[in-house]
Amino acid sequence: MQLIHCRHFPVDHYVLVCASGEIGPLLTEARRRAESLARASTGDPRNYCLMFSGERLARRAVPHVHIICARSRFLKGLAYLYIGLKNLFAIDATVTLPERKTPPPQHGEGVKLDDR
Repeated sequence: MQLIHCRHFPVDHYVLVCASGEIGPLLTEARRRAESLARASTGDPRNYCLMFSGERLARRAVPHVHIICARSRFLKGLAYLYIGLKNLFAIDATVTLPERKTPPPQHGEGVKLDDR
């Protein structure tokens, strides 16, 4: 498992990634690490929040857990806002378009509309 430190201000934001895709061990390890990270970041091992993302909703197709260490609910809310805006504006990385049934038009060809 890999722990990535994403942000330090206004909260400590980490992402724990499990390349093997095993969810149970990932969640167990995230909780264990969250307590020690929160203690180091805020002085209280209970000042953390975990957000799990399955592989289908992740930018990269691997399950991961966001670990947010914050001193207050307000700062936790700022972290939620940051993650939400990041996901909202990164739609090109998360949207998978359905496969085309017909080949796309070649250069110089236009879409033909029926004559009315």
